[in-house]
Amino acid sequence: TQSSAGVAVLTIAAKAAEGGSSEFVVSSVDDLLNAISSGKTDITLAYSSTPYELGTVAITTPLRLNGQKSGEARPIVKGNFTVAGDLGGSFILRGLELDGNGASGAVVGEVKENPVTADTIAIYDSYIHDFAKALYDNSGKNASCVQNLIFNGVYVDNSSNGSDFIDMRNGHYHRVMVVNSTFANSARTFFRTDAGSEINYVTIRNNTFYKV
Repeated sequence: TQSSAGVAVLTIAAKAAEGGSSEFVVSSVDDLLNAISSGKTDITLAYSSTPYELGTVAITTPLRLNGQKSGEARPIVKGNFTVAGDLGGSFILRGLELDGNGASGAVVGEVKENPVTADTIAIYDSYIHDFAKALYDNSGKNASCVQNLIFNGVYVDNSSNGSDFIDMRNGHYHRVMVVNSTFANSARTFFRTDAGSEINYVTIRNNTFYKV
């Protein structure tokens, strides 16, 4: 819900899911950050016409963050995410508008000298725009181990114009997939890998590139 001042107000609702787990629906920044810090692994961000001003959110445990749409409109998240250490699972963003105005880092960035281990790091069905830095950033050359790095159904505009876009300078990434997506007015270098990086499979399919 929204207050008369247009500020997101506290609401957390648990929704039963298959297998007995619960999906938490949150509608304020504080509720979202509290749910993440308390270890909730499946969170839905309620649609709001007011952006969620997150800043930088540190991810160190498994998380699926899903946006609740209103028609074609997605919840707007202003901020970015870092991943570090052994997540014990996956970090997945889905159905969001990720606004980089004022963000200090990449959409998803690894923390230097704290390599990430994850099953999957992925962004699905999201609109991403106005990030000064990368879509995915391992410019710190961590010896990370990510089984699947996936970008599927994303539209990226006006981001990372002077930076490497998907930056995997070190570490092991078993499978990298960039599919069904559009990239416009973005990226100095689309992919960057250095001698220390190991990638077993790369799939780039059904994408549109404009001024990349």
